[in-house]
Amino acid sequence: MIVYKVVRKENGRFFSLIMGPSSGLRAEYRVNKWAEAPAGPLMAFCSEEEARSYRRKAAGTRIFKAKAVASKARIPDLLPTFWCLTFDRAKAWWNRRLDKRTGSTIVPKGTVLCRRIMLLEDVTHG
Repeated sequence: MIVYKVVRKENGRFFSLIMGPSSGLRAEYRVNKWAEAPAGPLMAFCSEEEARSYRRKAAGTRIFKAKAVASKARIPDLLPTFWCLTFDRAKAWWNRRLDKRTGSTIVPKGTVLCRRIMLLEDVTHG
């Protein structure tokens, strides 16, 4: 399936936007190579528009069109265990990062969970 992945560019390499280097859970993404998460599924967006609406304005963030293999994980089951948080803390964490215009859900609108992601093309504009 085709997805859109928001990544952070650091020293010419692409990494998960949310997971920091000290988490031990950060995935590295490469063009035309499969990436897998150290634990749990990877997150992407099902449309370019949803990726753009979420993209942080921080320097170095990019949006890539990507190929993905879907995960069987479900979002409500994922968050409390993936970050070792309680469900309420995971929900609060996501809600602090949401644009209030999209409503109050535990993940950004259009999020899909993936087992593997391969970056194909940088579609960042501006």
